[in-house]
Amino acid sequence: MFIVGFAVCLTIASLSGQPADAASQCLRLVVNGGVETLVNTCNQCRVASIIRSRPGNDVPVGRKYNVQPGSTFPVPFRGPGRSRLTSDFPCPGEPGGDNDLLNPKAQQAAAEKCVNMERGDNNAIMLVNRCGTCRAVAIERMAEGARSGNRDYFLISGGSRLPVKAEGFVSVGLLGDIPCPG
Repeated sequence: MFIVGFAVCLTIASLSGQPADAASQCLRLVVNGGVETLVNTCNQCRVASIIRSRPGNDVPVGRKYNVQPGSTFPVPFRGPGRSRLTSDFPCPGEPGGDNDLLNPKAQQAAAEKCVNMERGDNNAIMLVNRCGTCRAVAIERMAEGARSGNRDYFLISGGSRLPVKAEGFVSVGLLGDIPCPG
């Protein structure tokens, strides 16, 4: 009976020939007619890391390529050698990917914005926090014809309103809001 059970387990293990995490990979390296091509089967941008080994070279060459969703990308390697896909992860700025350090404004826009500047009673300027948590807010007041202004900072509790005084300036603008420290 033990031998039959062992044979069944061995058969099941051999039928599942793919590693568990291989199914979650989006990129494939396909060779067709001597041309190597990266194929992205997912619906998000992916970064492929490839190592290329050539006969006679002791040190392989490593490259990274961004492959757009649902597309193919022919890699520029030609001639004898063997390429190997070493990693597959989301592009910077994509869900699950690194922060996009070259485009911090995109990250800032994706962050939750809670505080807005609105007109209140008697045409007064109000900072309104629509989130349920405390927010730190930066504003800038500008004098007429000035290129730079006077910055001011506030802490606003969740769901509250705070009047902003003009203090002799002509205009005021909201620079941004972040979660309160601590």
